[in-house]
Amino acid sequence: MILHATFYTLLQGLVAGRVYPNVAPDGSLKPRLVLTRVGGDVAADLQGHAANLRNARMQIDAQADTRLEAEALIEQATNAALAGLQAVPVGAPVDDYDATTRTYRSLQDLSCWFDPTA
Repeated sequence: MILHATFYTLLQGLVAGRVYPNVAPDGSLKPRLVLTRVGGDVAADLQGHAANLRNARMQIDAQADTRLEAEALIEQATNAALAGLQAVPVGAPVDDYDATTRTYRSLQDLSCWFDPTA
C-alpha cells in the first residue's frame, strides 16, 4: 500500500481534488488539505527484524477562509481517514492561523499502520 496515495483517494472528494503533499502551492484555492508524514513508530521484534507492518504518523492540515470551515473540514477529513485506513488519532486537532496568507488551519495527526507490500 502506498499510504500517501490512499490518503489522496480518501480525501480528494472533500476539497475538489485540492490535496497537496507537504505544502499548498502559492495561489491554490481554499478549502484545501495538506498531508505531511511527521514521523511514526518502528515495528520490529526482539531480534530487530522489521515486521510486515509499517507505521506512519500523518498530519492532515485543513486550510480554509474561516475558523468554522477549517474545523468542519478537519472533522470530515479525520472521519474519512479513520473509515478507510487502520488509523488512530494522536491527540485532538490543533488550530492555527497564518496571517500572511489569511488562512485558518486545523491540524490532526493520525497514527497509521499499513502493509507496504499490499
